[in-house]
Amino acid sequence: MVVPVMVTDPRHPQILAWLVAHEHGFLVPELTAYSVIADLAVIDTDEMRAYEIKSSGDSLKRLPHQVMGYGRIFDRFTLVAAENQLRRLEKMEESFAVLPEWAGVMVVSEHGIEELRPASPNPDVCPQILAAMLWQDEAVAELRARGMETPRRRWESAHALSEAIPIDELRSVVRTRLKARNWTTRPPLRAGDEPTLRKNPAIVKETP
Repeated sequence: MVVPVMVTDPRHPQILAWLVAHEHGFLVPELTAYSVIADLAVIDTDEMRAYEIKSSGDSLKRLPHQVMGYGRIFDRFTLVAAENQLRRLEKMEESFAVLPEWAGVMVVSEHGIEELRPASPNPDVCPQILAAMLWQDEAVAELRARGMETPRRRWESAHALSEAIPIDELRSVVRTRLKARNWTTRPPLRAGDEPTLRKNPAIVKETP
């Protein structure tokens, strides 16, 4: 499906506004997730999704690292790229080999936005790195609720929690904790707004 949006750069605010209008849950631009910063993260009721935007002038050098980082945390991942970036990807890796089979692909052109491949469930989420999305006090609270010892260091707490509970329960814990954080200091964002990708992003709370 081609969505008609007049843009010349995938980082144009209209692209983010389009994603806001077609997504639901908590949408967080530029969410730091371990070793990567997701251009847009979606914290939904049953999964977390990430979008990486590559404009026509962006470098693709970091993309393999970024894809690896997304694969350790997010349940689904979609690359949103300009046409020339997809051509460069094809030359670099002969098709989309740089992307795992479960990764989605969207292309942005002068004609609009087209989904070339929908994102599928990620089978390779890393429990320890997913747990490291929690702040130390959040991880400690989860450990204490289960009657476990509480390490002093954040990474140790994440490891302990990841070892203590099944991956599906951990996914739920991380989603719940992220959505429960105090986002009120950031201005609200709703479908129809023209958001920008900036260092201190807004949090978006959409009603499913």
